[in-house]
Amino acid sequence: MQPVFIGGLLEALAGRFRVVLETNGTLAEAFRKVAARIDVVSMDIKLPSAYGGRALWKKHEEFLRAVDGRETVVKVVVSNATTASELDKAARLVGSISPDSVFVIQPMTGGRGVSELTGGKLLELYTAAKKRLKYVRVIPQTHKMLGVK
Repeated sequence: MQPVFIGGLLEALAGRFRVVLETNGTLAEAFRKVAARIDVVSMDIKLPSAYGGRALWKKHEEFLRAVDGRETVVKVVVSNATTASELDKAARLVGSISPDSVFVIQPMTGGRGVSELTGGKLLELYTAAKKRLKYVRVIPQTHKMLGVK
């Protein structure tokens, strides 16, 4: 959301660090302004079932195309409402543009740091993604477990 600031910061740090950009994966044009200095992209795909908003598939597709071969990690937060077909759609999108990306499934965690998903549900979602992608991981929302917002 701040490509001018990020661009200036990256210019000041040029060549001293590997740079990982954490992003919501919807601002392709802003990314293009800083892309030359980004080594790794960590982006979210916002699933309507988990975040409660409208589908952002076109924006995520455009962003993935802008990433253009960089090392990429794609994270999807899943809830009990997430279906295997919705997760398959996300995995298909990533696989069609950036098949070597690491695809991270993150089960939604409640207020007490406990996931609301059953093991069976999580396995179903993992299996749907693994059919399409080589590198699928399941990682908890540790920030919620630690009480960090």
